Amino acid sequence: MTRLQTMFAMAVLSAAATAQFTINVPPGYAAAIGNSNNIYPWGRGASSMRYQQVYDSSVFTAQNITYPIVVQGLKFRPYPGTSGTWTGGTWATLQVDMTTCPNDFLAASGTFASNHGPDLTTVYNGPFTIAAGSLVGGGGVEPTSVDLVLSTPFTYDPSLGDFLFEVIVDGATWTGGSVRGVDAATGATALGTRIYSTASHLATTGTVGTNYSLICDLVYVPSAGLYPAFDSDVRTGSSPLTVNFTDLTYSSDPLGVLTWAWDFDGDSVIDSTLQNPSFTYNTCGSYDVSLTVVDATHGVQTTTRTAYIVTDAVTADFSYAQIAPGVFQFTDLTSPAATTWAWDLNGDNLVDDTTQNPVFFYPNPCTGVNVTLTASRLCGPSASVSKQIVLSPNTLPTATVGGNGTSSATAVGNVFDVQVVNPQGASICAVSMRPYTFTGPFNLAFYVSDGSYLDLVGGVVRHQVPSAWRLVGTGSGVSAGGTTATATNTLVALNNTVHLPQGDYCIALLITNPAGTSYVAYTTGTAANWGPFADANLVVSPNPTAAPGGAKYNLFGAGINSPRIWNGAFHYATHADDGRAQIGFAGSGCAGTAGQSALSSSGRPVLGTAMTLTASNLPLNAMIMVAGLGRYQPAPLDLTAFGAPSCLVRTSIDASTFLVGGNWTLNVPAAAAFSGLVLFNQAVVLDPTANTLGVVVSDATGLVIGS
Repeated sequence: MTRLQTMFAMAVLSAAATAQFTINVPPGYAAAIGNSNNIYPWGRGASSMRYQQVYDSSVFTAQNITYPIVVQGLKFRPYPGTSGTWTGGTWATLQVDMTTCPNDFLAASGTFASNHGPDLTTVYNGPFTIAAGSLVGGGGVEPTSVDLVLSTPFTYDPSLGDFLFEVIVDGATWTGGSVRGVDAATGATALGTRIYSTASHLATTGTVGTNYSLICDLVYVPSAGLYPAFDSDVRTGSSPLTVNFTDLTYSSDPLGVLTWAWDFDGDSVIDSTLQNPSFTYNTCGSYDVSLTVVDATHGVQTTTRTAYIVTDAVTADFSYAQIAPGVFQFTDLTSPAATTWAWDLNGDNLVDDTTQNPVFFYPNPCTGVNVTLTASRLCGPSASVSKQIVLSPNTLPTATVGGNGTSSATAVGNVFDVQVVNPQGASICAVSMRPYTFTGPFNLAFYVSDGSYLDLVGGVVRHQVPSAWRLVGTGSGVSAGGTTATATNTLVALNNTVHLPQGDYCIALLITNPAGTSYVAYTTGTAANWGPFADANLVVSPNPTAAPGGAKYNLFGAGINSPRIWNGAFHYATHADDGRAQIGFAGSGCAGTAGQSALSSSGRPVLGTAMTLTASNLPLNAMIMVAGLGRYQPAPLDLTAFGAPSCLVRTSIDASTFLVGGNWTLNVPAAAAFSGLVLFNQAVVLDPTANTLGVVVSDATGLVIGS
C-alpha cells in the first residue's frame, strides 16, 4: 500500500512539472485593455502580409522568467468594444517562425532577415482557422479570439536576447469573411517593436514601428532543469521594513525542490531555510538577496538579485501654488517622508533652498521655469523630480482630452482661430502642446496670420498659403510619450514673448521631433465640444461651427484634418498684469517688386527710451510711415480700387511721415501717464512698377508703451 501511494505521489508531481503555464505580454495587460485596434496580422483575411513582433526580454524577466522556457502556443484577444461580431475564416497556408532576435527591440531592422537569429525555427506551417465570434461587450478585456498551438515548440532563453515571432500570411489562400483586429499596446510600456509589410507575404523589407506590441498570452513550460526564482510583497519602504518572500523556483525533477537556503542581506550567512520566509530589515541600506535550492536531479543552484531590497528609498514629489504676484509656495510630498531636501527653484542647476517647504520669488512675471526637488531619507538613496511651471498671470486652456492624433516626418500641429479682445493685447510667453508616442525633446514653431485660417488668399484657403504666415516665436519641450488617451500637456517656453494686439488672428503651432517623426494629439467630435474656449482677454475658435480648427501635417501644404481641436493652453500676460512694453505682428501687407516689406523693432517701447522701426525691402529706399491709435475702422482700407490689389492699410491714419530710408524712430516720453498707450504702425512703400498706384504696404505692427 505504501509503495502504491509513493508511485501515485510521484505521478502527480510529474504531471505538475509538465503542466503548461501562461505569461501575458507586455506586463501589466493581463487585466487591462490596450489602446490600439490592430488588424496586423490576424485581421488581414484575404490580404497578404509579413509581420514580425519583437518583445523586449524584460517582459519575461520582470515576471520572474529568468530561465529557458519552451514556447508551445500564442493566444490573442480581440480589441474590445460595446459590440461586434466576425464570421472568421481559414488560411490554407499560414507560416509562423520564432527566433531570438540579435537586435534590441528598439534597434530592430526593417529588413526581416536581419532580425533572425541562428535559432530561427518554423513553429507552424499549414492551414489555420480563426473561428467566428462576437464580443462580450462592455469595453473590458475580451476572451481569446486567436489561439495558435505550435506544431514545433520553441526554446527561448531571456538571457540571450529579445523574443521574436514572425507571421507570414498568404491572403490568396483565405476563405471566409470578416476578422476582428486584436488588442495592442503602444508607448514606452509596450516594450516591443513591430516590422510589417502589407505589400506581399514574400516581402524582404518592411516598416518599423517602435513601442508597439500585440497583447499576447504566451503558453509555455520551463525547460528541463532547476531554476531558482523568488518574489516579495514589497521591495522598498521605511526601516524597519518587514518583507515576505515567496519561492517561485521551478524544478523538472518529479520530487521538486528539496531544500531552500536564503541570504537576505548579502553577508553570505544563511538567514532562513523555509520555503516562503519573512525578514525584517531594521536599518537603512541596500541589500542583495540570494536563494540557493537543491533537488534530486540537478544539484545546487543559486540566484542572486542585486540591490533587491532598498530601505528608506523615496519617491520625490511636490506641489506648488502662487500665493502673491511672482511668489510661489512649494510643498514637499515625498513618500515616505524625507529627511533632507535640495531645491533648484530657477532651473540653473544650483541648490536654492534646503528647507522642506520653501517660498520663492520670481521677478519675471511671464515665463516658464524648471523646478527640481532632490530628496532623501536617512541613508537611503536620493530621488529627484522636476516639474516645469509657468509663471504667467493667465492661462487659457482648450480641450484637455485626446482621442485622436496625427503624425508627420516633417512638422505636425494645429491651426485655429484666435480673437484678442483685450484693448492692450495679450503677450504669450509659453504654450502647452500635447505630443504623444515619442519621448524626448521636440521643437515648436509659432506662426500667426490675420483673419481666419479658412479665408481665401489669392483664391487659395489661407492654411495652404505659406506666404500668408509669419513665424513669430519658437521654443522647445520634452515629450513624456503616452498615447492619444494618456499623453499629457507639455509646457514650451517661447524664446521671445509673442505679443498679439487686439484683433482677429489665426495661429499655427507646429512641432518637430529632432529624432524623427512627430505626433500630436487633439480632440475630435461634434460641435458641442468645439469651444469656443475663452476668458476675459482671449477667445480660441470664435466661430466654432465654421472654424473649430484643423490638424496640419505638411507645414502649409494642402493636407489638413478637420475638425481637430487643439489640445493645449496659452500662458500669457496683459499690460494690466505686468505693465511691460510690448510689440508684435498686427496684420500682413502685400508684396512688391523687392518682396514683402516687414517692420522690425530695435527693442520694446519702454518709457523714457527711443525705439526704431525698420522697414525692409524698399525698392526706392523711401516710405511713408503711418501711425495710428487704433486699427482702420470699420475694416482695413483696401487699396485694390486705387490700383494696388490685395494691399490693405490696417492702421488708422492719425499721423504719417515721409521718410527717405527705412528707419522711423519713436521717442517714448518718460511720463507714467503714457503707460498702456496703444499704437499701430504700417509702412506705405514706394514701388512704382509694382502696380498702378505705385505703392505696396508692409506688415502692420501693434505696440503698447510700458516698462
